[in-house]
Amino acid sequence: MKITDVKPIGLECPIRDWMLPSRTYLLVQIETDEGIKGIGQCGTVGHPEVAMMIEKRMKPLLIGEDPFDVHRIWDKLFNGPTAILSWGHRGAECYALSGIDIALWDIMGKACNQPIHKLLGGARDKIRAYASHGDPEKIEDYAARGFTAFKFGEWYGEMKNLTQVDRMMKQLREAVGDDSVLMFDGFQRYSLARALNVAKVLEKYEVYFFEEPVLSYDFDSMATLASHTTVPLAAGEHQFTVREAADLILKGGVQYVQPEIPNCGGITEAMKIAAVAESRGKMLCPHCGDSPIDVASMLQVVGAAPNAVFAEWQAKLDYPMRWELLKEPITVDREGYIRIPRGPGLGIELNQEAVKKYAWNMF
Repeated sequence: MKITDVKPIGLECPIRDWMLPSRTYLLVQIETDEGIKGIGQCGTVGHPEVAMMIEKRMKPLLIGEDPFDVHRIWDKLFNGPTAILSWGHRGAECYALSGIDIALWDIMGKACNQPIHKLLGGARDKIRAYASHGDPEKIEDYAARGFTAFKFGEWYGEMKNLTQVDRMMKQLREAVGDDSVLMFDGFQRYSLARALNVAKVLEKYEVYFFEEPVLSYDFDSMATLASHTTVPLAAGEHQFTVREAADLILKGGVQYVQPEIPNCGGITEAMKIAAVAESRGKMLCPHCGDSPIDVASMLQVVGAAPNAVFAEWQAKLDYPMRWELLKEPITVDREGYIRIPRGPGLGIELNQEAVKKYAWNMF
């Protein structure tokens, strides 16, 4: 089998109540001489410059390759002389590489008629989901839908003092009871001093983890915080590749490691990150956006990683493209679990009418 074409696909949909006026995805489709096509997502948010990188720089390096040679292709794009001279190892390059890697795994699964998580060994058929970044006032509605775990935080730093943080956590804990899981996201907004004080509040409510309390690459502050609080720390969505994630795991004092599959280097790197985390007794809890391709790739990883504990489900963002892009949308069941897709590859099928409807010309 040989790769015959590589096509970046931009999608865009207007959205309300978000930081941007529209939601954008950048997908990449890889085609082969046997008619099998793979799909992947490049970055959590679609960027035209990433599409240009794929079209002009990476596509020529992929044509004629065997899609089963995923590790060799990954190394060629990341470490090859053309890669180093042209774009480097972080940011846009890693977004592009992530989508390509996901698409290659999708092809391999389809060729073998197996879901990716089975090719990787298979650890589970379903995983518990947590409702992420919803409206705190609607937590009882999320619970009624089946969720038993919830993540909130200071999205825009709107809580100006610890009393407000305490009040919100108290209301949330009272609303869902002691048996439910609460998580708190700091969005990298705190100084170490502020994070220490917030952690003291979170301890009162037995918070499951405190996500990105400080800048994700400030390993010294992260480790200091970890040694002064009983609340476990989580981070990793802003680390590119296993190299950066390993530094976080070894130096940062985190207990929960959160790679973002379309950012970190794809499924290949996510599984390496999971293995490093497991070797140090850490849990895998991938960060995940709202795109169904992002969700599908995350589910294949947690379906294969023995140390995976949760799947993130964006509870607030509600816009047509999210639900129309797949012929069979991924959903959370009434017990708060998501089944790992069991179809070949990513286990999903794009709705081509929706692809046409939301097409975004990025060039």
